[in-house]
Amino acid sequence: MCIKGSKALFFAFLIAVSASLSAQSNRFPVIAELSSANVLFKQFSQEIENSYKQIARSAEPVDVLFFKYTALSSDTLLTIAARCVLPYETIATLNRINGSDASIEGKTLLLPTCPGLFLPFDPKTPLEILLAQKYLADSEYSCYTFDNIKYSFVQNARLSSTERAFFLDSALQLPLPNGILTSDYGMRKSPITGHYIFHDGVDFAAPEGTPVLACKAGSVEQTGWSEVYGNFIIVKHDASTRSFYAHLSIISVTAGDLIFSRSSIGKVGSTGFSTGAHLHFEIWVDGKTVDPLSMIKG
Repeated sequence: MCIKGSKALFFAFLIAVSASLSAQSNRFPVIAELSSANVLFKQFSQEIENSYKQIARSAEPVDVLFFKYTALSSDTLLTIAARCVLPYETIATLNRINGSDASIEGKTLLLPTCPGLFLPFDPKTPLEILLAQKYLADSEYSCYTFDNIKYSFVQNARLSSTERAFFLDSALQLPLPNGILTSDYGMRKSPITGHYIFHDGVDFAAPEGTPVLACKAGSVEQTGWSEVYGNFIIVKHDASTRSFYAHLSIISVTAGDLIFSRSSIGKVGSTGFSTGAHLHFEIWVDGKTVDPLSMIKG
């Protein structure tokens, strides 16, 4: 359930904004630069200071105002958060930024005047799912709607160590650090048919039973069996990125499990169409395969 409060900026040159109107209007004061020389940024900073004072005095909900700012090439989530004196997770959850290293250059961000966590009613990423499970079961929070996405706002809340790990764990890693690369991404001669076909992933040879590690934190979207791929696992990392692990001898996770980077999710095998023990590994971005080695740091 949501609770709402009315709010307005009492300056002629500012545009009135409130949670109840946010679904109907995208008109927010726009901060051109995060500098004390900027009048709107000074007002924004004053509102944040007032929010911290009110939180210290009372448990009552703070009236939250929202400003807009377009990130420059020199900006990162952490530098913006520091300049605004806000926890980085407040800005990240409101703007659905998936990881600490996500590019924000040119992105128009909403900046709230109160610390806390914004929880979308349609959680999609592992972090959003974790937060929804934690907060949305039986509590009442203020609600805001932006671009037809409805959020609950948990005032002054911070990420736990587990939640923070999901957010900071943003780099893709090798699923078999000691595996031997035997087949690259792209056109190749199929070891099964002998015909040239496009290989949608990469293959790593390793002894049967070698642990297969998640390349990044995420949620297990699907496990199953395919005549071609044998035992397989699909892990969802964010709204656009998934990883695929095939020919497994053992699957150690089930759909819906939340996992960390380098968690053991299965074991190398030779199930499906396979000429020997190995891992077939794919990365999908927006439903299309990409070369995993171009995205993985190692």
